[in-house]
Amino acid sequence: MGALNVLGGREADAAHVNFETEPIEENELENFVGSYTSGEGMSVKIDVKDGQLRHLTGGIHNPLRHLGNNTFVGIEKNKQDTIQFILNEEGVFDRVFYGSRQILKDF
Repeated sequence: MGALNVLGGREADAAHVNFETEPIEENELENFVGSYTSGEGMSVKIDVKDGQLRHLTGGIHNPLRHLGNNTFVGIEKNKQDTIQFILNEEGVFDRVFYGSRQILKDF
C-alpha cells in the first residue's frame, strides 16, 4: 500500500480511508457501554473513560470516533474498523455490527 500512497502523492503510511467525524454529547456515550459476545465467542467490550468511548479487543483499549447514525470508527493495529450500534424495538442498543457479524449485547 505504501508504494500506491507515494504514487498518489501521500505519505507512505497514510491511511487508505479517511472518515469525517461528528461531535456527540458525552452523556450519550453511556448508551453504547456494555459487553457484546457473538455466537462464535468473539467479545467486544465498550466503555467510556475521560469522555472518550473506547472498545476493548485483544486486551487493548482503542478510542472510538463518532461518525453519526450510531456508528463509530476505531483504530486497531493500524487498521480502521467501524462499529455500528443497533437499536431494538424498545429503543435500547442490543447488538453491534462489527467484524462482518452482528454481536449481541450481554444483559
